[in-house]
Amino acid sequence: AQSCGPGAACNPRTMRCDPALSCRALSCEEGTGRCWGSDCPCDRPPASCATINPSSVPSGFLSGAFGFDIDDGCNLYTATMLSGPDYVRRLSPAGVVSTWTSVANLNMGEVAVQRRANVGSGTVAANVAFTYICCAGCGCASNPPQGVGHVQGDGSLPVVVPAVVTSGAGPFGAGYLDTGPYGLAVSSLGEFFVGNVRANGDWYRYDTDSRMITAVATLPGRVTASTAFDLDTMLVATEGGALHLVERAPGGTPQRLGTLGSDVQSIRRDAFTGRIYASLRDRRLVSFAPDLSDLRVESMLSRGGRVAISPDGWLYVLLSEGGPVSRIQLPTSR
Repeated sequence: AQSCGPGAACNPRTMRCDPALSCRALSCEEGTGRCWGSDCPCDRPPASCATINPSSVPSGFLSGAFGFDIDDGCNLYTATMLSGPDYVRRLSPAGVVSTWTSVANLNMGEVAVQRRANVGSGTVAANVAFTYICCAGCGCASNPPQGVGHVQGDGSLPVVVPAVVTSGAGPFGAGYLDTGPYGLAVSSLGEFFVGNVRANGDWYRYDTDSRMITAVATLPGRVTASTAFDLDTMLVATEGGALHLVERAPGGTPQRLGTLGSDVQSIRRDAFTGRIYASLRDRRLVSFAPDLSDLRVESMLSRGGRVAISPDGWLYVLLSEGGPVSRIQLPTSR
């Protein structure tokens, strides 16, 4: 494997360096195997799409919305928390809503979409994962009542990672919300990552090609949120607000970065600046550097929320459950 410096990341499939966004090329030192990013713009590259303005989001799209994400085509996604069947919904930049219905009366917790490699168009979703998180006392009409689902081309939402019933005290402070698998993320390679599958604190990977479910690591507490950190590392939050770097390959030891002092409800990394954005149980919306330094409070939310980063350079915020949606412009230069 090569040694990947700033602006570059190791591709776990080839074990070679690739440019890390938003760098466009590599420079390598002959004979040493050391590589780093080059052609890294100081200004945020222009987007090829624009996510719909929050003022134009139809109220029906936000009904029961709890999970939240955005794909490379600037489509908004929500997963719902309703009484009765629940839904994964997609809202296009043009305002067109697509809906996929759950298999039964199963609450949904999170939705996550693949970035960089899969945009999705028409009536077929991008590579979309979501969680079923019904608690034991919620009247869920299915067995198992928890797990990770995968939106299929035929519109079905099967469970691909069955989970046992787990629960915790956060990150939302409500029994029907703080249950089941959490920390759902889809890597740029299309793998699903999620915690609390067999027990609080476990960390699993699902390969959509082989359909294999693999235990990756064990963390020192219930997982509450996660996001891709680079090509071979995930950033994972556990109860209480602790943050850990976890390798995507099994067998690595999670590296604790520090704590934000409050449960993390949602977390995303801006590939252009490298800054990380998180919504917290204490209602702070914060950003910080990859080493957890330079912590800034970007906003105070009126209640719990989820964040997603649009390719067009905006941080979108969904107040849960049911919205509204707002947005904050991300830095245009670095």
